[in-house]
Amino acid sequence: MQWENEAPAVEAGGTSWSLWSSEELLAREAPLFDASAVALGTFDGVHLGHRRIFAEAAALAGARGWAAVAFTFDRHPAQVTAPERAPRLLTTFPRRLQLILGTGIGRAVVVRFDANFAQLPPEEFVRRILHGALGARAVVVGPDFRFGFRARGDVQLLERMASELGYSLHVVPPVTVDGEKVSSTSIRSRIARGDVEGAARLLGRPFSLEGTVVPGAARGRVLGYPTANLAVEADLAVPADGVYLTHTRDPEAGLGPLPGLTVIGTRPSFGPGERSVETFLLDFQGDLYGRRLEIAFLARLREVIPFSGAESLVRQIEADVAQARAYFGM
Repeated sequence: MQWENEAPAVEAGGTSWSLWSSEELLAREAPLFDASAVALGTFDGVHLGHRRIFAEAAALAGARGWAAVAFTFDRHPAQVTAPERAPRLLTTFPRRLQLILGTGIGRAVVVRFDANFAQLPPEEFVRRILHGALGARAVVVGPDFRFGFRARGDVQLLERMASELGYSLHVVPPVTVDGEKVSSTSIRSRIARGDVEGAARLLGRPFSLEGTVVPGAARGRVLGYPTANLAVEADLAVPADGVYLTHTRDPEAGLGPLPGLTVIGTRPSFGPGERSVETFLLDFQGDLYGRRLEIAFLARLREVIPFSGAESLVRQIEADVAQARAYFGM
């Protein structure tokens, strides 16, 4: 497998990533790196706790002239091992990769997490992949990291095998914000409640959604407030129904951030409907159909409520837009 030079939307210079099957990594006769400091994890969300792990790996590698490497998966392991309990994801894979490679980590090694990889005993993962394929001289993890068949591998196993294989183990303690432990689970919980500001404090940046603009019912255009209707991947976490103050970007076109309002809900004023994500951009003129947008959620303005008619709905939209303009200083 050759190194990929076209990581999706990677902005950090001098970085690269590669995608492997477990069979390819197990079959390697020589390590990918002469020596490396390896950060291990799924890293969904790339939150403040994950960033502490990457910083530790980068510092160890920099001090010794090793490669700083993130080892992660192309999907959440639970999507393979327990799909009925798999969590909603905080980031798409391309966005997760972009965030990882923007932390000072020089390389990302990504493995296809499939049934074969899920069956790999943890001792074999450490010996043949971590030590053998990656050339790990230092391993950096969070205290709750688990791996290998039936998640039998843990920090204690990594510690036991460290002296045998000649690497040092570095366990990064949990990061807390205002007394709360930073974790992907806690961030998902806040997003599910619509607390996007709380989620941002744990992430270290606003929570964002990505999706492609698709045709909608065009009701906003009729009312004088045209919206971009975003098709979001089914496995992504979506904030609770509500009206949010947001920034929108089109990374491919270099567009944004554009201030606006995003409504998540079932359009109760128009009868039962499917849940949607619709964005109104302040003072924007242009065609966004087919564009892939990223919407960053800054604050929750209000709940979604039904209105008796178009006139009362428009009055509320006008009030929402006025609050948005005040928030953005427009």
